[in-house]
Amino acid sequence: MATQANGAGERLPHAVAVILRVIAAVAVGYGLGALVTILLARHLPIPARDATQAGVMAGFLVHGGIIIWAFAARTTLRAWGWLAVPALPLILAWRLT
Repeated sequence: MATQANGAGERLPHAVAVILRVIAAVAVGYGLGALVTILLARHLPIPARDATQAGVMAGFLVHGGIIIWAFAARTTLRAWGWLAVPALPLILAWRLT
């Protein structure tokens, strides 16, 4: 299997790049969506039932957005890099609360 640069300048075999994007979309998307759900359900200044519902809806939006972004990014490395940007503050906020 040759590792040639494709049109976007990526030097991974196509199958590996797709698998890494699927992992980013599904696993990281789910994790960040869950973190958003937890943080909003805990910290929104509205009744608990409404905060939970708003958190779940926001979590679905985050997960869907990450799925789109993982496959829209120019390279796999860029997709993973940009997923780390919101992941770090969300993980810190979750661990500190």
